[in-house]
Amino acid sequence: MAEIKLFYHKDGIVRLSRSLDFLKSNPIQNFLWIDLNDV
Repeated sequence: MAEIKLFYHKDGIVRLSRSLDFLKSNPIQNFLWIDLNDV
């Protein structure tokens, strides 16, 4: 099964999102890295 994990920081905390919707509500400057598993 394919899985995507988007890591970003908000308020000094690293957070995880499994949806691309995070890009709509967070500035790209908060984006840290992407982890693709079987994609």
